[in-house]
Amino acid sequence: MLGSCLKRKSEGNNTVGDEALNFIAYGGTSIGFETLELTGNKATGLKNIPSGAKAAVISLEVDQNASLLTYDNGLLKPFVRYIQDNATDPTIEKGMPLAHFGTIEIFEENLRNVTFINIDPTLTNVLQVSYFN
Repeated sequence: MLGSCLKRKSEGNNTVGDEALNFIAYGGTSIGFETLELTGNKATGLKNIPSGAKAAVISLEVDQNASLLTYDNGLLKPFVRYIQDNATDPTIEKGMPLAHFGTIEIFEENLRNVTFINIDPTLTNVLQVSYFN
């Protein structure tokens, strides 16, 4: 039974966890999903938050043209930054870093407050978002 909940699908060079895997990690009922493309370097928030959503599990898939093993001061280079308050947008230098296949959870009012930005505006990075009640 558990094995059937952990199926993963492959899309091109990326492996995307399905909603069942996120459901197990969060323990809530999945009520929606969206794919959000980040292009350029303009901060953007979540677009299609379902009514009643109390949490989201968000995973970053980096542009296939990116060099994934780029280091900055000995650490893997982040590709996206995000901020959860509603007063400040992230910049390429300010905000929490998110690297390839990095996964975060966002709760309650922060679903409407969180914004994301590409660090390299020449890339198109993708956020896979599962919503829960």
